Amino acid sequence: MQAGFSYISHFFHTTRRYIQRHNHNCFELVYYKEGRGNTVINKDSPLCYRENTYVIYRPYDFHTETHDTDSFVYCLGFSMDSGSPLCPKSGLYTDAGGTILAHIEAMSQEVNQK
Repeated sequence: MQAGFSYISHFFHTTRRYIQRHNHNCFELVYYKEGRGNTVINKDSPLCYRENTYVIYRPYDFHTETHDTDSFVYCLGFSMDSGSPLCPKSGLYTDAGGTILAHIEAMSQEVNQK
């Protein structure tokens, strides 16, 4: 299986901030460390995020975000073989133990040190 790292960044979005419909040519994991709001993937029903949840967008999934409260988010872009059984599905997930956040913060710190 081939996998690649595209980018990692973080943002602070203020209450009522709307992120217009867009897509990426890679997978994107958006981790909501703080805040509440919703995202819409490919015109489906809104998925409501809260603290310590994350969304996976597959390549070329169109998506929007609406931030109901101030929100701190990490965005991580990556690629992998689309035929891989490990290939994630688009959707909203919960990071119950904080494991995903710990890895994202470690990656962000490493990238920022370079």
